[in-house]
Amino acid sequence: MLPVAIVGGGPVGLFLAGCLAHLGVDCRVLEQRSGVAVHSRSIGIHAVSMDLFRRLGLSAEFLARGIQVKRGLALDRRGRLGELNLSASLSAFPFVLILPQDQTERIFQEHLLSIGAAIVSRGTKFIGLRSKPGYVEIDCQDSDGRQSLVEAQFVVACDGKRSQVRQGARIPFLGSSYPDYFTMGDFDDNTAFGPDAAIFLPSQGLIESFPLPGARRRWVVRLEEPVPSPEVPPARSEIESVLKRRIGHDLRGCKNYMLSRFQAERYLAPVLFNGRIVLAGDAAHVVSPIGGQGLNLGWLGAWRLAGQLSNVIRSGVDHPKAFSAYSLQQRGAARRAARRAEMNMRLGRRRRHVSLRNALVRVMLHSPIDRLTARLFTMQGLYSWPV
Repeated sequence: MLPVAIVGGGPVGLFLAGCLAHLGVDCRVLEQRSGVAVHSRSIGIHAVSMDLFRRLGLSAEFLARGIQVKRGLALDRRGRLGELNLSASLSAFPFVLILPQDQTERIFQEHLLSIGAAIVSRGTKFIGLRSKPGYVEIDCQDSDGRQSLVEAQFVVACDGKRSQVRQGARIPFLGSSYPDYFTMGDFDDNTAFGPDAAIFLPSQGLIESFPLPGARRRWVVRLEEPVPSPEVPPARSEIESVLKRRIGHDLRGCKNYMLSRFQAERYLAPVLFNGRIVLAGDAAHVVSPIGGQGLNLGWLGAWRLAGQLSNVIRSGVDHPKAFSAYSLQQRGAARRAARRAEMNMRLGRRRRHVSLRNALVRVMLHSPIDRLTARLFTMQGLYSWPV
């Protein structure tokens, strides 16, 4: 019987497997996809996550593949409002590392293969589960339709915001969508920003711009009106026209690599476990992606949960007590992350008059307040307890 089965082999599930292996706990990852993600998706890795990667011996690999953003520029139509110097955060990693999610998943998968301590079962679809005295049964199906049964002492749901494991455990997911719609795209970089991030604050709404490896750049645009189907990819003309109209930037001639739309959401499970089934990552909480906190929040929780699972399996700690501690800490962190994300969204919403908002941004980027702003932006202090 497996000590731990992880349902979902995305960035949180794979990282959790690495954490458990680091602590000497055997596990198996059950993932429906045949390979790692092909979508760039989440790109921002904060200092708190880099510190965790360092503990697993992975920080050098991340640094070799990613781009270090040490400065963020805040601009309006007329010019620069100020800049956020991330070295003011006083972190061991005074930057936000930019690396597309597919590359992040590859690093985790390569790490698991290199240590041989965790099995990633790809092409394995989760069907359902049943709690038994002392363990959980998981029904699975492979890509050829063959059924199989996996037994584990504990099951961790890392299968996203629509988690089937969470539904099977009968844990509610409470929250709603914000009235904030965005479109984003990855293009060849034709700016002069180099490794800097740029945040534009025109009256029509937020525009974010981040460097990507391979001389590319991501653009994220807040839409002025709701869209009928937020998850349907837009035409590139949508983002091109907005950039041209709001900030005068022209993307014509730039190759496009990805386009997507999304609506900001906030969800949180009222408790992150039921018996021997535990929630992690987006299966446990969803925060607005503005500010890039969601994936990092999942990694922080996975590290915490791995420690509690190790205490239970290797040290005999009572699992309801251990999971209650994890649930309390992680839900508190999720609430704080959601508030920070909401602040970022409010600053970027459409406004008829922007002078007061822009004056506030200048204050936030001026010494000595800039140090606090840098700490908030890089997710420091998210936990009330040391990580």
